[in-house]
Amino acid sequence: MSARTGSTTAPALITAHEAAAILNVSHWTVYRIIKTDPSFPAVHLGRRVRVHADKLDQWLWDGGTARVVD
Repeated sequence: MSARTGSTTAPALITAHEAAAILNVSHWTVYRIIKTDPSFPAVHLGRRVRVHADKLDQWLWDGGTARVVD
């Protein structure tokens, strides 16, 4: 999935809420994963966080995070 911007292809970015729906977890869990797992495919855009939709599947196939502590 990618968005077209003129002649440049930009990666599709989704919100933490959208990533949470895909992963079937709460958005707070996604924020915890972003904070604790440097391999999670997230980017910070100012104060906002977005997740690379294309890389989220690969992150899952690679085993995801070892654990999330509540």
